[in-house]
Amino acid sequence: PQELVEYVLSTVLTRKVLSEKPRICDPACGSGIFLVEAFRRIVRDQMAERGARLDAQELSDILLRRIAGIDINPEAVRLAAFSLYLSYLNYLEPRDIRTAGPLPRLVYRTGDKADSAALGVADALSPMLSESDGTATSQDPSRQEVLPWPEGSFGVIVGNPPWDEPRGGETSRAEIWAKRNNRPVGYRSPSQLFMWRTLSLLHPDGTAALLVAAMAFPNVRPT
Repeated sequence: PQELVEYVLSTVLTRKVLSEKPRICDPACGSGIFLVEAFRRIVRDQMAERGARLDAQELSDILLRRIAGIDINPEAVRLAAFSLYLSYLNYLEPRDIRTAGPLPRLVYRTGDKADSAALGVADALSPMLSESDGTATSQDPSRQEVLPWPEGSFGVIVGNPPWDEPRGGETSRAEIWAKRNNRPVGYRSPSQLFMWRTLSLLHPDGTAALLVAAMAFPNVRPT
């Protein structure tokens, strides 16, 4: 719900945090509701500081360098991009839209620079640049097998990762990552996996707020 998103971000994106201009990531962004509200808060903060509107280039720079989202579902990532475009256009006058040129390309493609796109279609537990040789192995050009950022890239991480625990099937990429990095996980809990992953995505001085099931913390089952 929008009210819960606003509550989380009002707690995390304080004036002090925004003044440090962190890059904000949602590692399971879905349709982008956290990213859209984070973008709005960054824009409003900068407009209040300046006392004037931002131009198209400044808004584009915020999208490309201050916002990042990852999701395994390509359709969700496209929807997140569409939602961010609407928010971007909302801060421009019609005459500015006509002269601004093409919209910034938000969805990352293999081979792009890390700061050249905001959204990636990937498993958030895919290797990061510092965990692999940087080459992609997926046969699907819309999917990336290496996240385009090094460890500790984000000053703020927010989101609502998956809660459902898979009951069977093959070992997932996330579980392989957890085992390789000695991260204990109870009953294949994705909430636990995303909390562990957040620590590697987050800058040492960063802040994170994830909405997870309460049982992700007192999970003392044998596995």
